[in-house]
Amino acid sequence: MSSFGEDLKRERELRKISLREIAESTKINVRYLDALENNDFKRLPGGVFNKGFVRAYAEHIGVDEEAMVNAYLLEEQAQHNRNTAPEGETLRGNYGDRFTLAVESLDDPPSDRRRKGIVLAAGAVLAVIILLVVGWMLYGKFWKDDPVQAVPPAPQEIEAISTEKEDGVIEPLSEDTAGDEEQAETVVAKPPVPEPVVVPKTETPTAPAPLKVEITLARPTNGRLNCDNRHVEMLDRLAAGVTLGFLCDRFLLIDADDGGALLISRSGGEQTPAAEDGVKLRQYRLTPDGEAE
Repeated sequence: MSSFGEDLKRERELRKISLREIAESTKINVRYLDALENNDFKRLPGGVFNKGFVRAYAEHIGVDEEAMVNAYLLEEQAQHNRNTAPEGETLRGNYGDRFTLAVESLDDPPSDRRRKGIVLAAGAVLAVIILLVVGWMLYGKFWKDDPVQAVPPAPQEIEAISTEKEDGVIEPLSEDTAGDEEQAETVVAKPPVPEPVVVPKTETPTAPAPLKVEITLARPTNGRLNCDNRHVEMLDRLAAGVTLGFLCDRFLLIDADDGGALLISRSGGEQTPAAEDGVKLRQYRLTPDGEAE
């Protein structure tokens, strides 16, 4: 299975294009292009520059840029895994497919590992059964020693209804006079129920979504990009074809000697020049709400 660099070199040679031609067109140093073809990524500057080099290389020779960038990332991850794999473990992977890590111990054959797995699973099942039996025994003993007794309801106290005689003496009604006397109904006044207070709902203003911008250099230019005063990217010495991605909460300020060299894409949309060719941009502001100043 060929590697990323071998595929890149083969595609270039099929089109009879030299590294010098690519370097002159993309403004990328020849030693960086040679490092890509030899999978020697330690000679590259790193970060977004490496992906920009791959994208510019692929565009010049006429192959799928995103496919080559993904192939480069897979090759880079494979090299990292090979360099960081612990002793006694082996790493197997195929270029162009997802990489899988197969860990095999030299002192522990597969049959022993399966036997150990069966013993551990049986022990876990036995432990669960023991816990269930002990819990059931404790639960039954608790309810046997301390049964719940029904509490009879408390007897209701009956208050004697009294009436007032003509002489002003209040006496309780007897059984003989209870049927003859007319019992007065006591009306208890209920307090007025206050009407519920309706609080008007206020709509909470929603904050705009963050500004997602990709800027591609159509050709080299000087300047800088400022995202929320927390991420500043200098445009000096960046090669053509390099793409920079930003996610800004408030603004993106653009300073460039050639505004037409910057191709701007918002949220994956179509790329458009920031200005006409040769126009200088000073404090050109992009905001999340789509406004540009």
